[in-house]
Amino acid sequence: MEQPFGTLYVLTVAKLNGLKLELPPFEYGVTTKTPEYRAKFPRGKVPAFESASGGFRLAESLEEQGRIHEWIYWNELELGPALIDLIQWRLGTAPYECGMEAAAVALQGHLAHLEESLKGRAWLVDDQSGPSLADLTVGSAILFARRFYIDREMREGIPHTMAYLRRLKEVDGLEELFTINMIEKRKQA
Repeated sequence: MEQPFGTLYVLTVAKLNGLKLELPPFEYGVTTKTPEYRAKFPRGKVPAFESASGGFRLAESLEEQGRIHEWIYWNELELGPALIDLIQWRLGTAPYECGMEAAAVALQGHLAHLEESLKGRAWLVDDQSGPSLADLTVGSAILFARRFYIDREMREGIPHTMAYLRRLKEVDGLEELFTINMIEKRKQA
């Protein structure tokens, strides 16, 4: 089951916590513009979540929580925007604009940072307690990028990141979500 990376990390968290999420019918770029959707989620962004119970625990300590937040913000503010620029036109959800490919330089830097951070580590925050929300967030983004942009040649240059994705796939309950077709050669402009 292939999902957009934003939805994928939500599903991974739910799966690891034994929760079943109902995924209503959704069409990218259409559903988010409906009055019903905007009434619940005014910014029209995905993923979106409605909870019947509310409340969750993010981390064991403030320090761990801070590290988790750091990686999530890095994903949302640095890695994610670069991936969106590089993937949208390849996915067919945006027209090609020559400036979009400038994000390739930024992505190389982001992947180098991730690669260095994973040297000698199993997870981004705490090797002892297993993957955190930070791992699920960053891992989902990289996983999705393997489908459209991170081709075989690029994957060869990020062995720690690729091993990290294999570890995430081996986490009980994540195999189905983290199984995705990888491109051999990315689409060129």
